[in-house]
Amino acid sequence: TPRLGVRIGAVCGLFGFGMFALILAVEMLATRGSGHFREMLQQVIQQAAARNSDPRAQAAIQQMMTPAGLALLITLVLVLFLIAFLALSGAGGALGSWLLGRSRRGPEG
Repeated sequence: TPRLGVRIGAVCGLFGFGMFALILAVEMLATRGSGHFREMLQQVIQQAAARNSDPRAQAAIQQMMTPAGLALLITLVLVLFLIAFLALSGAGGALGSWLLGRSRRGPEG
């Protein structure tokens, strides 16, 4: 049933996100000494700041350039990725179970 497909897809999405987060953590630990990741992230934030002239946005962007701000940004991105992994994998599981169930019943049903 599609409901079971959603559950199976969500579990697969959770495992997929776990692997993604593990690889990201290993990469961040490996490049920690070089500071390449942080420099790249700060460069992107500075480019966003240059495009926006609102003083409140400038203050928020400056807050994001602190170590605590970068940690918060990375955490928010990981949460969004988790939601995306779960939602897309669940939808794929539901679609897959619906299509498989439909092919077993025949094209009319």
